Amino acid sequence: MLSSIDELSIYETMDNYYDGLLVPQKDVQRFGYFWPNIQTSPFPAIVSEHGFSCYIVVKTGNVKRAIVFDFGLSGNGVTGNMAMMGLNPSIVEAAVLSHGHFDHYGGVENVIETIPEKVPFYVGPDVFFKRYIHFPTKQIDLGALDEASIKRLNCDLCVVNEPKEIIPGAMLIGPVSRVTEFEQSSPGIMIEREGVLEQDGFNDELSMVFNVNGKGLVVLTACAHAGIINIIRQAVEVTGIRKVHAVLGGFHLIGAEPQKIMHTIAEMKKFEPDIVVPMHCSGFEAVKAFSSEMKKEFRIYSTGSRFIF
Repeated sequence: MLSSIDELSIYETMDNYYDGLLVPQKDVQRFGYFWPNIQTSPFPAIVSEHGFSCYIVVKTGNVKRAIVFDFGLSGNGVTGNMAMMGLNPSIVEAAVLSHGHFDHYGGVENVIETIPEKVPFYVGPDVFFKRYIHFPTKQIDLGALDEASIKRLNCDLCVVNEPKEIIPGAMLIGPVSRVTEFEQSSPGIMIEREGVLEQDGFNDELSMVFNVNGKGLVVLTACAHAGIINIIRQAVEVTGIRKVHAVLGGFHLIGAEPQKIMHTIAEMKKFEPDIVVPMHCSGFEAVKAFSSEMKKEFRIYSTGSRFIF
């Protein structure tokens, strides 16, 4: 059973899209014109890029703990946004890298260097292998995270092979079982192991789940390569908690056929979440479909958002 927490704040410190004029709602603040304590005009700008990162604050009683989940694409993007948003790296107690793609680890060294205390750095077992995208006419080298450079940082490298509660009320889930028939690995995304190129099943991708007192589960994904429905199912299974309050993150539906998008939405509705936020790699067509099919639950993503549970 996953410990319960009193309050959860997920700050979207990097994502593909930014709108500084989004009006805040009860459960989400927006960086920009309406951000608390911004008195300047024009308000300061933050960076948006093809990357993903979240700064997560877990509160139980009077105790606040923070986690950094992924690190964006560029070296200084996430650290600059964190500073602009007034986020404090000194309370960070854990860092997590969801998987070994460059748009998630690009800023890792800069972010870790801002954290004054040595923290555990959680990764999956395949995170240091080289990745590729394979097309019929060409192959794109996506590079690889350098293990030696990570080991030089002020962190303890921790490889995760099973669900793990890393701070009270916050759990890593992975590897994720493939249950649904319609959520299959992308055939063109490859991984190189010991000189052999094969389809990347992303069996080690890490997602997060939180148990908010009186609300239920909040599921946070980075890219959901294993399928967002598979991830939610596993979150429910490993925690034993059936109520899903919110689902946020990349749903990896960019370029998906309309049938797959609608099938995903139909399955999502069965969990009856109160809030759904497709981010990062979800793709415009999927975002549009969620906004139409789940009007009440849907929230638009934007770099600089703070989702409050």
